[in-house]
Amino acid sequence: MKAELQQSFSRAWENSRPPFPILGTLAVLLFQALETCAAPTHTATVLLKVDYEDGQISRPALGVTAVPPKAADALQATKDFARSGVFSIRSKVAASDDYISAGKHRAESDAMRAKGARYQSGDRRRYQFSVMLDKSWQVSKAPTVDIIWQFKRTDGGPDMFVGVKRDSIVLRHMNEQDLLVKKYKPGEWMDFRFDVTWSTGTNGLLEAWVKTGRQSEFAKVLTYAGPNIDADRTRQVGYVKWGLYRPGALETTDVTNARVVYHDDILIATLP
Repeated sequence: MKAELQQSFSRAWENSRPPFPILGTLAVLLFQALETCAAPTHTATVLLKVDYEDGQISRPALGVTAVPPKAADALQATKDFARSGVFSIRSKVAASDDYISAGKHRAESDAMRAKGARYQSGDRRRYQFSVMLDKSWQVSKAPTVDIIWQFKRTDGGPDMFVGVKRDSIVLRHMNEQDLLVKKYKPGEWMDFRFDVTWSTGTNGLLEAWVKTGRQSEFAKVLTYAGPNIDADRTRQVGYVKWGLYRPGALETTDVTNARVVYHDDILIATLP
């Protein structure tokens, strides 16, 4: 294409005659502008990509570890649903003792061992993943939150997390809570994208996009400027977790079914 444009502009230059000498100059300027527009401004580096297409829930080569409770069906690679390809990972948690891991009702995976995907203050990262709540998901009236994604620390709570609260998907960060999806639909995939400049100071930045159902484009739903890492915890490793964590499982008495959620197409990349 570039060669064809050059030939076209060369012919225009050669064929231009007074009183139209400016034609060739305009052609050169236009070609230079096209070259500038076509030049890439940044090439992202993929730090982690997980799609479960090998049918395994743990990926040691990638630094991804599944941490299931005792229940045999708590974490499974499944062909029942997939955002793309064939497989996704299913996380299931019921309010019974066999779904307790590390003292809480949860079935999660993490990328703590993926050193390149860890984060610290000063890093700029893009996080993208797809989630679907099973059709059996019951909307609770309780104020509890079922957590489906965490930006975690090796000790203590997360810097941020995505959770299901009543009929909405929310983001908790620092002392804030923001709405990501209002009135989600169980059985429908939701795609999330977060661009984060990690910082303990005012130069921190968080931008969130969401795409649900049959939408073809992401829509920005949140922009937040300010600290997103607790300054007292910068020596701890930052990493991501996904799956299902139900800290209020026993308080959600109006939920009679086990909670089931699917994750797919997890991607972490650099930002300019």
